[in-house]
Amino acid sequence: MRVALLSGLAAVAALAFPASAQEAAPWTRFSAPSAKFSVEVPCTAEEIARIAQLPGDVGIGMSVDSANRVMCLADDWIYMAGALTDPSAKTGGRAVFDLIREFVLASKDAAGVQRDVIIDGRRAFINRELKDGVLADAGVVEVDKATVILISSGGKVRQDVDAEATLERFVQSLRITAP
Repeated sequence: MRVALLSGLAAVAALAFPASAQEAAPWTRFSAPSAKFSVEVPCTAEEIARIAQLPGDVGIGMSVDSANRVMCLADDWIYMAGALTDPSAKTGGRAVFDLIREFVLASKDAAGVQRDVIIDGRRAFINRELKDGVLADAGVVEVDKATVILISSGGKVRQDVDAEATLERFVQSLRITAP
């Protein structure tokens, strides 16, 4: 499910913003325009600004607007982190994190390896899947009862790139800066 979404996003981004012939950019920390979080990505500020205009549809009826996300397309890999808030969860009901985690665990379409982890001192749930030569992570990090950071990355597995280390670097670079 996530591999298909990431593959689709990467294909749209690649068509809209062809890669340049220059070397890949160094990993740099960027904050979402809303300043709710930051992540490290191998893109320049100009590349992030160009890709920001893409739609924020992340599947299962959710969308993250450009003010609340950082997206990067580099070397046939896509990286996306975005804050998602459900205002109704603030006043009652269950935590958004728990609802998303349980949805994925109960889904017949969920493939890959699911794991509970800690990212920036917070509960996180990551699904890692390898399918058709594409390795992808998709997960959520709890900010508070009503807010999560959706974090997804992935791309084609190549011999010259340690794909597992690349995914871990991106996911573990997340820093929550505002509750």
